[in-house]
Amino acid sequence: GLLNDCLADALVYQGESRKNIRGAMVEAITRVITESEVKAKSAGVSPGPLMLVTESLGSKVTFDALAEMVEGSGSPRNKSAGESAVARLGLVMMAANQLPILGLADQVVDMTGARASSSAAAPEDALTRLLRLTERPTLSRTMLSNLSLVAFTDPNDLLSYRLQASRYASPKVNVTDILVSNDSTYFGLLARPDTAHTGYGRNAAVASLIACGKPKNGNCK
Repeated sequence: GLLNDCLADALVYQGESRKNIRGAMVEAITRVITESEVKAKSAGVSPGPLMLVTESLGSKVTFDALAEMVEGSGSPRNKSAGESAVARLGLVMMAANQLPILGLADQVVDMTGARASSSAAAPEDALTRLLRLTERPTLSRTMLSNLSLVAFTDPNDLLSYRLQASRYASPKVNVTDILVSNDSTYFGLLARPDTAHTGYGRNAAVASLIACGKPKNGNCK
């Protein structure tokens, strides 16, 4: 079923294949950023701000790749592209946010059985790591002073979570949760969990919000 498929994908990424999957994403991001900068230079303009649209496991893969590009020991080309992407990032739109459950695989378990302090900070996940990178003094965010995070969630999507403003929001980070319906509901209450999780890309309302924002510009279609 859907749950087994999603768990299988997550296990593959968290296993031996993680390096290769992340490496492919690093190369894809590097290619896109490099090409955009070349086009901007040839047009005599500065590269503009970036909007990042991710879905499900793809959010973690993308955020991990950006962090690896900036903080890892990769090639200078990848590092330069990663720093440019993070510095230009203005809007992140996530569908089917799975970061809370996927982040469990990155946590270090205390085998002593000692109870964590109630005042201890929440473990860093892929998104908090990305947000930390945007605050690096070496990455001047002169284009957009604030970063906006938007999460689309269908309440019937059992594998997705809303963003926690208490965890991610700050004076420079705006957090917005948008509830959507990806399929017909039974009795106005329930929908199939599988189509709820996989239907964001087919949801016209989600597509319109991503492309045109709200309030919608009359010239946007």
